[in-house]
Amino acid sequence: MEVISGEWELSVWTLAGCSARYGDKVICRGGEAYVSCPACRRSIPFSAELTEDTGVVYCRDASCVGADKPVYFITDIAATNFTEGVNAARREAGGVHGHPMLRGIETRMQSSVLHCTGTNAERLILLILSSLSEEQEAMAKIIVLALSEKGHMDNLYLREFRELVPAAIACPEVFSDDLDVVFFILLQLTQLMNASWRSSLTDNAARARRGAASNTRLAVCIMGPLYEVVKPLEPVTKDTNVRSLYLHTPISHLHDQVGDNWADVAFVADDNIEGHLRCIGRFFQNHGNNTPHAALLADFTGLQQTILNFSTPRSHLSSLIFTKTINLCECWRRLRNTGRADLDAISAIGRDDPELELQERYDGKDLVHNLPLRDQMEDNGARRRQADGSPVTGKKEALRRSLRIKQATVVACFCGSLTGGKPSAVMQLVADNRIAISRKAAME
Repeated sequence: MEVISGEWELSVWTLAGCSARYGDKVICRGGEAYVSCPACRRSIPFSAELTEDTGVVYCRDASCVGADKPVYFITDIAATNFTEGVNAARREAGGVHGHPMLRGIETRMQSSVLHCTGTNAERLILLILSSLSEEQEAMAKIIVLALSEKGHMDNLYLREFRELVPAAIACPEVFSDDLDVVFFILLQLTQLMNASWRSSLTDNAARARRGAASNTRLAVCIMGPLYEVVKPLEPVTKDTNVRSLYLHTPISHLHDQVGDNWADVAFVADDNIEGHLRCIGRFFQNHGNNTPHAALLADFTGLQQTILNFSTPRSHLSSLIFTKTINLCECWRRLRNTGRADLDAISAIGRDDPELELQERYDGKDLVHNLPLRDQMEDNGARRRQADGSPVTGKKEALRRSLRIKQATVVACFCGSLTGGKPSAVMQLVADNRIAISRKAAME
């Protein structure tokens, strides 16, 4: 906490320095700030101001035509320019999505769940679309836009990309009649990661949070190596070198934040940001009247536990866990140079995590990870019924019944030995590209 506090203090002073020296009007030297006289260009120290905190100084050179005329230290800064300075200061304190830390105020860092899960889903959907032929891609985009009820792909929110993942698992024909097995595995693991990550931060029971956190870490560790070798095939962002950035947080930090360590605070986060905004809006609308803004904010701060510690039941399938078992094939060893170490690390997670159960079959060729929270998964997959006992109908329920079957077991195998199917054409393309790069390097 002391390190974070120091970084935030540094960012505050960075912003202050940027604001003070904006437009090259103010010079900082030897612990003093100077401003130039507009007439004679003589440097006037800020300590020479007659009235404290006015920001006004005077040139006392008798030969100056501007003598005894006020010189202002304060400079007007356009809102857009100041925003750039704020963003620079925030990067000093932990990145563009950093959270400000102030001394004396109890805070808790929380991952931006919607941003990370939504970004992963967006990149995966765009990767699958880019792998299709022009005709297939055009048809798939029409279906995607119809499902999301949007007119253009650029208009989709991250939440809507995340909600497309379970729909694609239930009906892979959204993209292609013969979707490559690698893409289907990535869709399944992304769905498990997204639902588990959100549950690990927001479920009330510590047991549910611990189990969901274990699911998240396992899914990300399996998905990471595969995503890293497949992502460069995407033509738009293949050269960005940011392939697994949003997978780092659930691996490295999630277990320290959830389970028994979970703080009993209201998570004003993007997991249900629309609901929180509605809640805040109702408060100000109901308590506004002619009350001063300062009083409103004080009341709201005092009542934030009452106002914000509410829960809304999850109903969308992107928020629900359906997976009971993950079968991991030994072909994961061939993904990259560190493939053997990657597979050993995944096996260690299954053995060491008390929430998981690992079984090795066929001399280690099939690693079976049995996931926790099976009773919750059974409830998530159960058919919903009305108060009179009649079944609930609609698109969500149709997807629920499909996911209960298709998402129950994730078979992470692209060679076909566990599935009995044909090897992945995408992984063959990855291998061909790797050979071509090696030959080119040898010739040079």
